[in-house]
Amino acid sequence: DYTRTQINLYKQQYDKIILVGHSMGTLLSFIAYAENPEQITGIVAIDSPLHVSVKWLAIKNNLKIGFSKKISENDPAQALLHASSVAPCSLFTYLTWAPRIIDLFRLMKQTRKLLHCVAVPTLVIHADKDELVSSSSVRVFQRTISTKYLQLIRLPESTHFVYGEEDLKTCHKAYCDFLNSRSTACSLSIPPQKKTV
Repeated sequence: DYTRTQINLYKQQYDKIILVGHSMGTLLSFIAYAENPEQITGIVAIDSPLHVSVKWLAIKNNLKIGFSKKISENDPAQALLHASSVAPCSLFTYLTWAPRIIDLFRLMKQTRKLLHCVAVPTLVIHADKDELVSSSSVRVFQRTISTKYLQLIRLPESTHFVYGEEDLKTCHKAYCDFLNSRSTACSLSIPPQKKTV
C-alpha cells in the first residue's frame, strides 16, 4: 500500500514518471506498473529477484550481521548492513521474519506472471556475482519482455550490494542514457570507489 500511495502522489505532481527499484523494489515497481500503467514511461530494475539462488557469501554475511558485534568497514557484510538497515539481533528475532520471506516469494511469483504486460522501455541491470538473485532471472526478462522495450546490462564484477568501480561507471552510463532517452536530464557524479546500493 505504501508503494501505491507514493506512486499516486508522484502521478499527481508529474505528467510522466520512471519507476526505479533495487531488489524487492523492482518487484513492487513491476506490480505497480501492471496495476496502473498510466503516466509510467519507463522502469529501471536493478538486481531483480525473479528467482533466488542464495550463495555462501550471502549466508556468511547474514551470519556476521546476526552474531558479530563489530563489522569492519571494508567487509562486504557492512554493505548488507547499511542496505538492509537491520541491526544485529537474536536468532529468535530472525525467525520472526519468516512471514516477510514468504511475502517476497509471493511477490516474485506475481511479478513473473505479469512481466509479459510490460510495454514501456525497461532497463534491467543484473550483477553477475549477485549472491541472492539467480541469473535465471535474466532469462525470464529475455523470455517475457519484448526486445522492443528491454535493455539488459550485465555487471561482471558486482554483487547484490557492492558494485565494482568499472561496473558502477557502466551502470551510471546506462542509467543516464536511459533517462536521456526518456527526455529526462541526468547529471550525476560518481566518485572513483566501490559503492553500495
